[in-house]
Amino acid sequence: VDYYDSYITPFRELSEAIDEMTDKLEQMSADIDTKTAAYYRAADSLSSEIDEFNRCANTPNCFPTDALFYARRNVLLGEQSALDSMYDELDSLIDEYNSLVEEYNANILRGKALEEAINSNKQEEVLK
Repeated sequence: VDYYDSYITPFRELSEAIDEMTDKLEQMSADIDTKTAAYYRAADSLSSEIDEFNRCANTPNCFPTDALFYARRNVLLGEQSALDSMYDELDSLIDEYNSLVEEYNANILRGKALEEAINSNKQEEVLK
């Protein structure tokens, strides 16, 4: 029983770590999908607003005063800044996700190495 406990413990710990990572990766993937969709919606909306602003800017008297022109321009610049922040947050989340995937893969490889070590020990016992 002690021998069994000594070699099964690393498997259990590794299995629990992999399960936790799997759950976290699934949550992060869903979060990335949601944030990506929100980013593209915001980008499309901003693009439409910029197109409309540019059409208006090229139309005489569309902006009755320079103050209105610059006020609308500043709003668009603020929206662009917010969009840039969304992108940076998404990029950071993707980097974190990719890092966790690498750790997950390393744990899978570690698990396979543990299995191979046990299998080779079994083969050595059979050969004796």
